[in-house]
Amino acid sequence: MSQFVIPNRIFDPAAECMPRADRIKLQATHLRRTIEQAQKIPFYRRKFAEKNISPDSVKTVADLKRLPFTTKQDLRDAYPFGFFAVPRGELARIHASSGTTGKPTFVGYTKKDMKLWADLCARFLVAGGLTSDQLVQVSFGYGLFTGGFGLHGGIERVGAAVLPASSGNTQRQIMLLKDAGINTLICTPSYALNLAETIQGQGLKKGDLALRFAHFGGEPWTEEMRCAIEEELGIHAKPEDLAFAGCIHGNFAEEFHGKIFRDNEIAFVYVYQQPVDIEALVLQKEEVESVRWFDLEETYQNCQNRNTQFCAPVPGLEVVRQYLYS
Repeated sequence: MSQFVIPNRIFDPAAECMPRADRIKLQATHLRRTIEQAQKIPFYRRKFAEKNISPDSVKTVADLKRLPFTTKQDLRDAYPFGFFAVPRGELARIHASSGTTGKPTFVGYTKKDMKLWADLCARFLVAGGLTSDQLVQVSFGYGLFTGGFGLHGGIERVGAAVLPASSGNTQRQIMLLKDAGINTLICTPSYALNLAETIQGQGLKKGDLALRFAHFGGEPWTEEMRCAIEEELGIHAKPEDLAFAGCIHGNFAEEFHGKIFRDNEIAFVYVYQQPVDIEALVLQKEEVESVRWFDLEETYQNCQNRNTQFCAPVPGLEVVRQYLYS
């Protein structure tokens, strides 16, 4: 394992090794500057006036508790650019949310913002082992959503070469990994598992790829899944008890019990692989009213036939069936 030791994992020593007392002072200074900048936005100017907040009234980061909350509805109400604090001519890039619940929420970046974004990404990438001699494949999306853009800039700041593969098209992703000799992969952990399964299915061996490093993120990880299961069902699952089965993309609007149910999300399907005594379960009543066993095929057929007593996504059940029967 000595070949994986990275001797220097600090990108910006002045910032990352700053004495704690100096960092606390710097944080307070930047907080005051942030409030000063935010006051240029009518929404915050009004909110600050209501709470008697000004840059001079902020002494330490402990004053954060005095600041007003900003809700998603506040951002929607200011659509499209009501929360921009600089003239449009100073913007270098605009990104936005997916807008699945209506119109998207826009975020504007100046050139200074772009540099700071890249620097911060470079810091955690270097901390995770990125060096300038690596060839990095970014398999996050590139589009209106921020996706892989910040990581892309961080990789370039470190001096490594970046291959912006974007998301999807698994066969092409694997071709690029193999043919380009990629040694660093950046994507979600579930997509990395998907790639691994597909690679194995193609008969490729570990030695056929040059991969040595990876940076995963962008989705809840197994520990959160474990905690949710423990909290809602009283099952004390270990991470190794949860097997990743696959991903599904839900995007529909249908009537269910007289009400419209809308869904547009990517869900990650896990299979709990230990026996469960449902009589011994301790339920979180706010989330789970009762538990009973169903035959998988019975559930699958009823969901396909739109039996309203069965409310489970058919694609999710198909993922579970493929995992169990393959």
